[in-house]
Amino acid sequence: MKHLKIFYIFLLLLFSYGLFAQDELPETIYPEDYILLQEQLFDSVANNKQLPDSFALQCLIALAQYPELQNTTIIFEEKRIVTTMVTRPKPSSIFRRPEKRVYVIYINNSTKRVKGVSLDTVPFNAQVGVIGHELAHVVDFSEKSNIQILANG
Repeated sequence: MKHLKIFYIFLLLLFSYGLFAQDELPETIYPEDYILLQEQLFDSVANNKQLPDSFALQCLIALAQYPELQNTTIIFEEKRIVTTMVTRPKPSSIFRRPEKRVYVIYINNSTKRVKGVSLDTVPFNAQVGVIGHELAHVVDFSEKSNIQILANG
């Protein structure tokens, strides 16, 4: 009887896994396909953005996935930090209305004492994904009130 219960649990888990599986694998991004489109991407998504030269294409591709950030001021800055990347509202803009805030995304440019990985050591698609993750933080911050941002900090 105990073995039968385990078998049914196993079947349930097996079939439930299939219910939540992705239908398609994510698309692989090839940088050479986007280099030709870089100017178009820049014109369409780089409004109010300061992009780093070393990761400009990756930032543009990630920004293209967030049309709600089109008018948001975002500064990408390379800096010595202990993690791979971090996103913060600029301190001088915390008390502004959400649509007037300025956000800074710091990209680690240090090779010493890093918790995590250096962005330039991971594949191109992973770089786009990590930058997209940080942009999701900007979306999250833009939906919070000034008090919620201070509490979050």
